Parts: sequence; C-alpha cells; structure tokens
Amino acid sequence: MLEPATAVTKTQWYLRNLCGYVAVALGFASLIAAFTMQFGGTHGFDPAHLPDVRVTIPLLVLAVGAGAGALVRREPLRPLPIAGVGMAGAAMLLGWVVVACAVALVSIVVIAVIAKFH
Repeated sequence: MLEPATAVTKTQWYLRNLCGYVAVALGFASLIAAFTMQFGGTHGFDPAHLPDVRVTIPLLVLAVGAGAGALVRREPLRPLPIAGVGMAGAAMLLGWVVVACAVALVSIVVIAVIAKFH
C-alpha cells in the first residue's frame, strides 16, 4: 500500500482548496443578498422583479474569478468552484429559478401519482 511521503495537515488541505472555498462563500453571499432583495421588499414575491444587479453582478464576477483561480491552481475539489459560480449565477435570476423549481417539483409529484395509479 502506498502512503504519502508527508502527511497533509488540515490547514494545508484547506489552503489547497482556498479559491474553491472563496467561490462557494461568494456564491452563498450572492444568494443571501438576492433572497433578501427578492423576498424582503414591499413588492412581495414577483418573479419579474430581479434582484439589484449592482449587488449581484460584482458578486458573480468575483465568484467567477475565484472559480477560475481554483481551476488554474488545479485544486483537488473541482465541484467547489462550480457550485460557487452556479449559486452566484442563480442569484441573478432568483425569482425565475424559484418558479422553475416549483414547476419541476409539481411535475415530479404528478408523475409519481400517475405512475402509482397506472
């Protein structure tokens, strides 16, 4: 059995995936900001009302930059930057993403009911 020449500490492991973690944190911050702008206002839930692009676009650009940095550095956890950029991108059109997910969920339930009684 092969063993690594030197053990990797937790700090070294986190530093090896630093850009990926930054991308996820920026994507999460973008989602939180978009949720606050989408559902926290006085207009109620209106999918046509987009979150403020002065907030979401800079967070998306930063997440894309961190994701690109993770890919350039060849960090071992590839899903981290992809998830971070995906969250930041979904925050741009949050109302429509929520509606699309609701339609998909209802479709899955209807298909399950039809399959159960067919």
